[in-house]
This record gives sequence, C-alpha cells and structure tokens, in this order.
Amino acid sequence: MTPEVEAELNKIGWARVVDPWQRAWFSTTLKVYGGLVAPSPKAAVAAAKRHRRLCVAILASVEGLTALSDDARGTINLESTPVDHRDEGWPDHVGVAIEALHAISPGLLRWEEFLKHEEERAKRGRPKNEPAYRIASALAEIHLIGKGKPPKVGRLEDGGGPSGIYGQTVANVCALLGIKVADVVPPCLEAVKGLTPERIAAIRIAVNPRSTSQSDARMEKFAR
Repeated sequence: MTPEVEAELNKIGWARVVDPWQRAWFSTTLKVYGGLVAPSPKAAVAAAKRHRRLCVAILASVEGLTALSDDARGTINLESTPVDHRDEGWPDHVGVAIEALHAISPGLLRWEEFLKHEEERAKRGRPKNEPAYRIASALAEIHLIGKGKPPKVGRLEDGGGPSGIYGQTVANVCALLGIKVADVVPPCLEAVKGLTPERIAAIRIAVNPRSTSQSDARMEKFAR
C-alpha cells in the first residue's frame, strides 16, 4: 500500500484497523484491479488454468525428487555445491528443495481458491467495473471499523461527484490506483447496501472477539 493510499484511508479511520490479518486482507483489495487476480474474465480463466498446471508440475517434482536413488541424490547434492565448499561435505540440496516445495503448499492452495473464485465469477459475468465496487466495499468496511458506523453516501448539490468523506475517499483511492470510474456513487451505494446487519455483526465479532473460539473462527467470517 502506498503512503498516498494510506493517507486517504486515515480519513475514514484506518488507524483503528489494528488487527494484522484484517490489514492484510484489506490491503489485498486496495490494489490495481481492486485486488482481482486478473484484469478481465478471459484473463482470470487463463490464470486459473496456468496455476493448475503449476500445481501439477510441483507435485510431480516432489514425487520425482523423493523417488531419487541414493546415488542420484548424492550426485545432485555434490554437483549443486560449489567446489570450494566441498571440503567439509555438502548439504542435502534435494531435501531442502522438497521442504521448500512443501512449505509453499498452503500458499499455493490459498491462491488456487482465489483463482477458482475468480474463474467462477468470470464465467457468470462480472459486475460492471467490479474493481471500483471492490474498492468501495473495502472502504465501507474500513469506515465501519474506523468510525463505528456504516458510511453515508450522497451526491454534491450540483449533481457531480460524491459528497461526504466516504464517497470522496473512494474516488480518491480509485484515482490513485488507476481504476477508471466515471461515477463512484453507484459503487458506493452498492457497497453500503452490502453492509447487512449480518455482515456488520460478523465484522464486529472479528474486531472484538470475546472468546478464543470466536477468535479462531472470526477470520473465516470476516473473509466471507
């Protein structure tokens, strides 16, 4: 997140979003394309296919490395070690590679979930200018946490841009992120409409968990 975007968010209470996970969650949305994994439905489907091929290749690599004979593994480890570092033996590079591939598995699976979600939405057809709607939705929730209440949306008396700090912040953040939107009022209205009593309750539980069990479950609720 750039300092300019953060300065805009501070106007609607960003400083009160103190939970690291929530900050990270909002930050994934406050990017170019509104946090979408691809700029278009076609690109989203292609990205999902590429990721699936990557996961298959990584799985095959882990299986292949694990199945190496002792001679093959020893040779690979030796030849992967610089000559001037071989005097005291050499590390198990193959084992390190296998551990590294296992270590990124949770992240790969999580990214696969994002891509699958995007792919399904792409096939159904995205809402018009979804990046702007995603930005407006994220800022509405930040306003709820930061100000303690849902934002209000209005339009300037001359019929131009949005009135009020929330709408103006959405417009400014979209501009900073390069998201083109002729009128931010409709996305703002839709975002505020999405703050149903159930959604507000889920956000408030995430912000103020009252028990360990709630704390464990709050992120799933917060992330919908």
